[in-house]
Amino acid sequence: MAAFDQAEVHGVTGGDVYPHGEAQVHGVTGGWVRAFDHAQVHGVANGDVIARDQAEVHSPTGGYIQHYGPDTRVYNAGPGADVVHVP
Repeated sequence: MAAFDQAEVHGVTGGDVYPHGEAQVHGVTGGWVRAFDHAQVHGVANGDVIARDQAEVHSPTGGYIQHYGPDTRVYNAGPGADVVHVP
């Protein structure tokens, strides 16, 4: 599923989601999320998130979060989240 230009996706339990352009994804409990271009990902409990190009990941409590470059951010990661920064 692709989400563009301020779209919102809620309750991802599996599959692939590609948010771009200020799109938001909420409630990830499984699947893959690849966030680009100012996209925001909230509430990751499980699953995998790749963040690039000024994307933000907020309050992950679990899952694998990989963010690239100096302009991506992960905020308030819980102890169950595996956060990796790739310069």
